[in-house]
Amino acid sequence: GTLCATQVCYFSDAEIEKMITEIFISLLEKMKRGEM
Repeated sequence: GTLCATQVCYFSDAEIEKMITEIFISLLEKMKRGEM
């Protein structure tokens, strides 16, 4: 998924899933380090 001029772009389910997974993993990493 690339940013468009309007920033309202279509994301495929796979891309959304990948983004959510990456966010979730980074949150877990922060919690492990005690930053949250």
